[in-house]
This record gives sequence, structure tokens and C-alpha cells, in this order.
Amino acid sequence: MSQAAVDNAGVGHNRPPQPLDPALLLDWLEPELETLRARRKALLDAVERFKAGHLPIRDDEEQGSAAEFVRQLRAFMTASEELRERLGRPYLDCTSTLNTAFKRLTADVTTGRETVDQALTAFALVRAEEERQRREAVAAEQKRVAELAERQARQTGDDAAWDRAVDTAARSEKATRKAAARPADLSRVRGDMGAVASLREHWAWEVIDADAVPREYCTMDARKVRAAIAAGTREITGLRIFNASTVAVR
Repeated sequence: MSQAAVDNAGVGHNRPPQPLDPALLLDWLEPELETLRARRKALLDAVERFKAGHLPIRDDEEQGSAAEFVRQLRAFMTASEELRERLGRPYLDCTSTLNTAFKRLTADVTTGRETVDQALTAFALVRAEEERQRREAVAAEQKRVAELAERQARQTGDDAAWDRAVDTAARSEKATRKAAARPADLSRVRGDMGAVASLREHWAWEVIDADAVPREYCTMDARKVRAAIAAGTREITGLRIFNASTVAVR
């Protein structure tokens, strides 16, 4: 640091740099906030005096004093926000730089992963359908065998025939359950290194008729409304546009 910079730094110029550890930040901030804390206390005490002695406002003189007081309160908020922005800027700059660097690092890989994911999904859908058809065919055959075994048992009344009928019925029931398995079970494939690929079901949605969507699922776009009013619009179906008056203090 040059001598001129040292001369202009003022009290606290030799403080340690802003910490990156959140646990240390509040202690580091205390000297920066000392003046604002004192001002805050004075303003809050003044607010209590105002509430006790000037509510409601009775005349022009009190109105003028209140306007001056609002300026003081607003100045405090402005000073606090300016300090917050100044102290927070290094963190925001670092975060922005960090995010940009990692976005550049991973962007192409993300695109590549999406390409592979799409290929995996396409194959898994085909495999799941083929496996379902195979299992349904097995289940149908098991059912045919079970029905035949039951007919034979009824015809002969033989204990061994009934044992075969019970056994084939159990296999048929198991085959039916396997045919009704979830897509994840029908499509599961394991890689040589242990990776597992399977379909994952989730509920999704798309708009097919915007006018038919129930009102509670629609969100008002307040930004568009404000922009339209600012542009001179004074009538919007379903809205009441009115001139709301508040005191402005300059």
C-alpha cells in the first residue's frame, strides 16, 4: 500500500481481510456496524416518542416534522443498504466468477450426459416392453398348464394329480405377478463396473387446453399488470385499477 493510501485509509485500515468463514463474519462486522447500531437505537427511540406524542398528526407543523423524520429513517436504510452492498460485493463477485468457471467446465459434459440419458431411456423403454411381452407369454403358458393340470386332477381325483395342479397354479400366479412388474424391474440392466440402469417413473404434466385449467392452478403475472398500468392501461377484465394515494417525502 502506498503512503498516500495509508494516510487516506483512516481508522481500521489495518483490519484483517473479510473472512470467508460465516462463523467469523459477524465478529468481523461489529466495527463496521458500530456507528449504524448507535444510529439505529437513536432512531427507534425517536419512533417511540413520535408514536407517543404525534399520533395522529394534528397540524401542518407536525406534518412537516414527520416528513423530516421520514427522511432521517430513509437515510438510515440507504446507508445500511450501501454498506451491505459494499461488504457483500467481494462475496458476490467471487460467487459469480466461481459459478461461471464451473458452468464452463461442466456445460459440454452436461450436454453429453443428456445425450446418453436419452439413449438409455429409449433403449430401456424398448427393453421393458419386450420383457413385459415375454413375461406375459410365460404367464399365459403357465396359466394354460395350470388349467390343464386342474382339469386332469378333477377327472382322475388322484392325489398326485392334485399336487401337480396346486404346484402349477402357484407357478402360474408367480408368473402373472412377474408380468405385472414395474417398468424399473422390467428394464433393469447392470454394467460391468456396477452401474445400474432402469426406468424411473414420475408424474409429469403438459398443457393441452389453457382455457380449461382450473383458476386455482393459474398464477397472476404481477409484472405484466404493472407494466400495462405504467403504459397507460386503466381497464383489465377481472381487475380493479385505482389511484392509491400515499405521502411522498423528498
